[in-house]
Parts: sequence; C-alpha cells; structure tokens
Amino acid sequence: MTGEPSTRHIVVMGVSGAGKTTVARGIAARTGLAFAEADEFHSEANVARMRAGIPLDDDDRWPWLQALADWMTARHREGVSTVLTCSALKRSYRDLLRQGPPGVFFVHLHGPTEVIRERMSVRTHEYMPPSLLNSQTATLEPLWPDEPGIVIDLRSTSEALVDEAVRLLGLPVPDDSPAARAATEVPADAEAVAVTEERPDLSGRA
Repeated sequence: MTGEPSTRHIVVMGVSGAGKTTVARGIAARTGLAFAEADEFHSEANVARMRAGIPLDDDDRWPWLQALADWMTARHREGVSTVLTCSALKRSYRDLLRQGPPGVFFVHLHGPTEVIRERMSVRTHEYMPPSLLNSQTATLEPLWPDEPGIVIDLRSTSEALVDEAVRLLGLPVPDDSPAARAATEVPADAEAVAVTEERPDLSGRA
C-alpha cells in the first residue's frame, strides 16, 4: 500500500525442540531485527493445558496466532522489521500470520523426530513437556510450494543455521551489529602477528 513503510517479518517455525528460539535470537543479533518469542503470547489457559500435557486445538490457537499477527502489524506500522518464533504447524495458521503485515516469510527448522526428541530430553521448558512432540509432529504441515519460505536442516550447528538463514533470506547485516563488530575487531597483537606470519588464502571460502 502506498505510503506504508517497507519491512520484513521472519517467522522461524517448527515443532517444539527444533531450536526456533536460538535461531531467531541469532538472526535478531546478526541483523538488528526486533525479536519476539511466541510462547510469551499464550493465554494462561493455553499454558495450563500444555503444562498438563494436553495438546492445543485450533480454538486454542486462533487467538494466539491473531495476537502474533497483530504484533507484527504494529511493528510494521512503526517501520520495524521483525523475527518471531512460532510453531506455525498448519498452513491455515501461517495464512493467518500472513494476514498481518506484508513481507511475512517462514524459516522452517526441519529434521528427524529422533534428533528433536533427544534434544528435548536434555532441556527444560516451563510448560512444554516432551510428550507433546508426537502431537506436534502429527499436526505439522510442511511449507507448500506457494508459501514464501525456506527449509533448513536443524542438525547443523546454531551458528550455521543462523548463517544460512541470513544468507538465503538476503537479510542485511548492519555495520554496527554484534556480528559485524566481531568480524572486524582486530586483536591488540594482530599487527605484530601479521608482520611475521603469512595470511592464509581465504578466497575460496563460502
């Protein structure tokens, strides 16, 4: 729409235990996008159900998804791009999120259920027990060909996942971001080392 700010809104999606929060926070740190954790938008009733090991149904999820879409829309109107974690298991859920601001794009962290289950066995979550993984896996609908999004293998390291997401999405990395500062920071003794050591050829590095 004419006169609206140009923003982008990245939704890092997948089942519980896929690593959504870690990757989304990494993207936010790398690019400066505003970050939000979808779990914080759940109602107390939803939290109570999940804590009891009861899967949410569509009636539980619609208000939650609408709140997420509203949050992205509000940021869009402020001219702020975002990165959001959300399971976004069904096509219909993702369609609702896309009814928020323009420029919504999905990053699906996908991988073997066994790998995810092992991760969940060694982590703690306030109200998402590992027993709900089977329900989420059964509900998951992969991205359709006409949906704006990419699929990334969650078995990579967190840093590699962030790198791949930023690269495939074509997200700009500000010069003053933590990642940019780390890449350009020169150790105090770097000049002395450079005098005595030949630099390796990094021209072929991806």
